[in-house]
Amino acid sequence: MLQRLGQVFHRLKQANLKLKPSKCCLFRHQVAYLGHIVLEHGVATDPDKVCKVQAWPTPKSIHDVRRFIGLASYYRRFVKDFAAIAEPLHNLTKKNARFHWQAEHQASYETLKPRLTTAPVLGYPLDNGEMILDTDASNTGHGAILSQVQDGAERVLAYGSRKLAKTEQNYCTTRRELLAIVEFTSHSRQYLLGRPFKVRTDHSSLRWLTRMKVPESQLARWLEKLAEYDFEIIHRPGGLHTNADSLSRRPCRQFCPCNLQDCSPQPGMMNHKAIQCDIDSNSRSLSLSLVGAERGSETTPTVSPVGVSGNEKSTTDTVKQKATISAANTSETT
Repeated sequence: MLQRLGQVFHRLKQANLKLKPSKCCLFRHQVAYLGHIVLEHGVATDPDKVCKVQAWPTPKSIHDVRRFIGLASYYRRFVKDFAAIAEPLHNLTKKNARFHWQAEHQASYETLKPRLTTAPVLGYPLDNGEMILDTDASNTGHGAILSQVQDGAERVLAYGSRKLAKTEQNYCTTRRELLAIVEFTSHSRQYLLGRPFKVRTDHSSLRWLTRMKVPESQLARWLEKLAEYDFEIIHRPGGLHTNADSLSRRPCRQFCPCNLQDCSPQPGMMNHKAIQCDIDSNSRSLSLSLVGAERGSETTPTVSPVGVSGNEKSTTDTVKQKATISAANTSETT
């Protein structure tokens, strides 16, 4: 401790800064500072501050909700999945929102109170020790945990979470997971820049990041931001990724450039290459036939009605218009 104290005084002297003795606390095991307790092995919430949370009355107006969220948000780095838990309360503070206190708001309120009063002690980042960033994303938000291996065990340094915007909620699973990595590496830049670290995710498709040859538009911008970091992406199955929450994921949409879902045909499914359409203008029906089926036979599904105008009938009894529509071969995977 004396060695580090000497380094601090040396830096202050270099910057020509002075300290007021009456405001200095030296040789103490813990110090209260800005609502936090600075300990020898980490940082904790100040009990004198968070004890007020237990006695906080149930909000009766939007103003009361904003006051409670303001207090809770100050300690959000200590609360895992803060954004997901506080989402119902945040919805009450939106523009033109009316105050209707319901069961979901009470549940969010009652969940946050004990989380704040029993918050864990967060560790200090050390010069040596591998940094690990665990990220995860759901349909409505994403979160991360920054930890470091200290004395052979992982020590949590900070929690982070955020609710996704409406446009971001429309992203495919891969883009949401990648966005979590981009945001939380930037948020922890002072700890991660200039040193190798690991990114753990339960989305295995992100392992292609470093091997992507021609990224485009948004993906290119995100990869450019990540290029300054030295990291390795490690896939960890959802059952083991519990510290960052195994949030539900939906498959990528087919039009998304990062469509990497498994397209392997399921047992009993036809592996076709094209579909032939037959339009019967008399019966106003549409029949489909699989061409190039896996079993070498064509299968005609149930005839479905279509809107065919009577003026389109030919002088012959039946007029059929045939077209071959290309379809993706489900036996190929990206």
